[in-house]
Amino acid sequence: MGDVPAIHDASVELYHAQRRWDRFWSDASRNRVYRDWVVAGRPHNGAPPDPSDAGIDQRDRVESAWWRYWAEQSVELKEYLAELAEIESANVEGDIEKGKLHMLKHKQRQSLKLQDKWGAPDPPWRSVSPNVIWNIHNTPASQLSMLAHVHGLSFAPIGACATFGLCLKLGMDAIKRGEAKAVIVGATEPIPHPVIIGGMFAARVLAADSAVSMPLHGLRGTHIAGGACVWIIGDWDHMTGLGFKPLGMEPLAVGTSNDAHHIITPSKEGPQIAVADALRMAGVTPAELISWDLHATATPGDYLEVENLR
Repeated sequence: MGDVPAIHDASVELYHAQRRWDRFWSDASRNRVYRDWVVAGRPHNGAPPDPSDAGIDQRDRVESAWWRYWAEQSVELKEYLAELAEIESANVEGDIEKGKLHMLKHKQRQSLKLQDKWGAPDPPWRSVSPNVIWNIHNTPASQLSMLAHVHGLSFAPIGACATFGLCLKLGMDAIKRGEAKAVIVGATEPIPHPVIIGGMFAARVLAADSAVSMPLHGLRGTHIAGGACVWIIGDWDHMTGLGFKPLGMEPLAVGTSNDAHHIITPSKEGPQIAVADALRMAGVTPAELISWDLHATATPGDYLEVENLR
């Protein structure tokens, strides 16, 4: 899901910054169009409802729409943006490597002067943290490759619960094709956040009480938590030759399918195809299995999982 808390915090900050910005430029002292409308009573078709007439439950939304509308009419804001565009249009002259830092500082100084001239708050586009960029979905994979000096392909497949199996398959395939000697595979999720909790509750897949939700009993839904699962898989001869010793199991095969029936509930055919493919590639029969693991989200799909395995 990416770092939902970082995206949420940036969105909230942007929301407040946008409201401050629109309120500033919609004020009569900085908006001659609005001033003419108020003082002269000139008609202005398309104006949203006045916030003073809104109830307390709708006040924020109505205010935002009102301020945004009149800010967009502001001649003064257009003048500000034209001056800002002129500042940002400056180019580096001469040696680019030596002049780029000077140009950045020059633009920053001129922008501050522009803010002082108009007495304006920070514009919304300057109120968003760069953490939005540093916390996109691919960041854990790319950050790990930089910290560990890992070379080769680095990316993050997205897709909830099937992600780890997909990662494992892609890593195993790369080793079998001779494209890699070792691969880091895994999946990460952020800490639980009200946005995710609310979304899962609305989708009716969240356990909404404090009791443990047992699979096949009650079906109250799943519990959520942040976390990560990371494996290092590698070519046996290469890794043992470097002195590494294996931990845990040896993955033999991964079967995959894309026969979705529903965003939450699996189909009958898809999981059976994946299981059959994995058994065939691993060269084992169902009779040789001694344990299996259900997805078991404590939702109605649990029953179908059991049927598929049988």
